[in-house]
Formats: sequence, C-alpha cells, structure tokens
Amino acid sequence: MRLFGESWRQHAVSDSKAHRPSQRCRVRRSQRAAMGSRDRGACVAKLLTKVLRCAMVAASIAASGCVGAGDIVSGPMKELVAGYCLELDKESGDYRLRKCWVDVGDDQGIFDGTLDRIGWNGRYIAGWRTPVSSADRAGWMILDISDGRIEGPYSQSAFDSLRSDRPALRGIVTSPCRDVLR
Repeated sequence: MRLFGESWRQHAVSDSKAHRPSQRCRVRRSQRAAMGSRDRGACVAKLLTKVLRCAMVAASIAASGCVGAGDIVSGPMKELVAGYCLELDKESGDYRLRKCWVDVGDDQGIFDGTLDRIGWNGRYIAGWRTPVSSADRAGWMILDISDGRIEGPYSQSAFDSLRSDRPALRGIVTSPCRDVLR
C-alpha cells in the first residue's frame, strides 16, 4: 500500500517521529511556558529513567561491596533425606545439618553445633556434634525424621547401646562429613 508515493512503512516511521518529544529536554525558564505538557511529561520521564538507572547501578555496587564470603552463597550442600541437608560452611570449614529450603541465617544448624560424622536412613539422621556453646557437651545427636524430635547428646557407648536397642538405628552407617559431600 502506498500513501502519496511512500510505502506504508516509511509513512509509519515518519508519522511516529512526528509525535516524539524533542530529543533535548533542557529548557530555559523563558521557554517552559511555551512548552507543551506532553513534552514536559516526556522530559520528566527521561529524567526519572536516568535517575533510576543510576540508583540501580549504585545499589548493585554497594551491595557487592558489603557481601562477605558466605553471606549470600552457602557452601556445598547435599540433601540427605526428607528435606534435610548437610552443608559445608565456606568461611569456617564446619559442617552443619539444616533444612534444605531454609535460608543460611540459622548459624548453628539443627543440632546446635557442627558435625564431624553423620549417617542416616529413612527414619533417623545421627551425627557427632561439637556444640556451639561450651555449656553443652559433645556427643551423638539423633533426629527422628517422622516427628522432628531431637535426642542427645549421647556418648559413644550410649549411642552404641541405643543402636542395639532400636532396630531402625542399627542400619545407620556413619561417615566423616567431608566424605559425604564428595
């Protein structure tokens, strides 16, 4: 289709250019009164776009400067069973048990300490815990996955006798945490 000797595409392009606000938004006070509200709105929109872009760049630069080594990105993680994960804290080199979908904000983990050894089956997760607090003692902690109940700490001999008493605990083979994450 041709309009006055031009193709319709050329006409559409030239027509859209006619309704565009001027490229230059800097206007003297004496010219503001003569400027239409449509042009003023376009200038304000351009200015806001520039300000927002600068703010986004500044915020991203500031955020990247404030991020510590493990603040946002957690270390390697392995899902064990029922949504529980063994995680390596990159900063300290410690292993913790946590819910897989929970943010990193829980520093102590589910057993309130760091783990050296861990084992699990379909019912229990057992781990040798070193407590965060010096008032607590180190030992074996047992998490019952069915109801979320935590038992312990148990000494090695108490844990061995508990394993012989409970059939579900017998099949748990414990390994060093570093071997589990390989």
